[in-house]
Amino acid sequence: MAPLNRLITAVCATLFFWPSLIYGSPASPSPSASRTWPFPDKSLSLRLMSFNIRYAANPSGNEKAWSERRGNLITQIAYEMGANDNVFVGMQEVLHNQLEDVVNGLNNHPSSGGKDWAYIGVGRDDGKQSGEYSPILYRKSLWEPIETDTKWLSETPDVPSYGWGATNRRIVTIGVFRHKRTRALVLVMNTHLDHQVSAARLHGSELILKLIGDYKKKREYKCKITGVMLTGDFNSEEGQEAYQVVTESKILVDPVKTLGDKNVYGHRKTFTGFNSEVGLSRLDYVFVGDGNLCGWGDKGTWDVNRYAVLPNKFDDGIFFSDHRAVVADAHS
Repeated sequence: MAPLNRLITAVCATLFFWPSLIYGSPASPSPSASRTWPFPDKSLSLRLMSFNIRYAANPSGNEKAWSERRGNLITQIAYEMGANDNVFVGMQEVLHNQLEDVVNGLNNHPSSGGKDWAYIGVGRDDGKQSGEYSPILYRKSLWEPIETDTKWLSETPDVPSYGWGATNRRIVTIGVFRHKRTRALVLVMNTHLDHQVSAARLHGSELILKLIGDYKKKREYKCKITGVMLTGDFNSEEGQEAYQVVTESKILVDPVKTLGDKNVYGHRKTFTGFNSEVGLSRLDYVFVGDGNLCGWGDKGTWDVNRYAVLPNKFDDGIFFSDHRAVVADAHS
């Protein structure tokens, strides 16, 4: 009977420990999970903004010079972003002097939350300071950019180039940011798609989705990205190619579709021009997507609980951009 007793004991021990062999012990999370998000603090809230600020052109008609527009524009960003420490602002049509004005303005504005505003991004014409930026603004006391890049939306994305018949060079700015308190990683992207060529918007959107997948698959980010955020002027309404490519991928979600009328404030249309009191079209978006976490039973799921389209004119009657800023509050 002794051999049989030993066999029964061995089988029982195996059955007892079998769940741990498959799933891992709940008391001992996997090393990758431990590095991903320090237990037990798994929550994080973000405020995201997308804002086409209109490049500093020689104004005509009802458009005012950048020197007249920038004050109200900076004040709006400072006020909206000062309400949450964890913020990312994706801007479009930003020339280098405008970028310096906005960053310096935020760092000297009493409502901006701090004097630690910085940015990532380059000019699209030469990968340095020439041409429009699609920068991502953040607060460097709270976030550390551990990898940044710019890709051109073209068949040759690593060099300044035009893609698929676009009339301008188009880029996506990419940042992997580490939250200094929780050590959480987020992937943030910002873009401005072509305003004339449908194929450029279509393939540009497809390339952005591919890049998201590439970052999630990178060895150094395996099980570490808590969420994905994409801001931009897509020059695409809901029924058009770029919007459909992004939303039908299921990689990213349009908060308007998940919130409905709940916790949605302001206008729906984001482009006005400089002459219309009524919005003309919805072109600007904040998209949010899941990360690639593993080990805690989820992959890094984000929800958006507030969404707004802000005014682009105050009582002085000056349109400070021909687009309205889009703001979304997201939490993990």
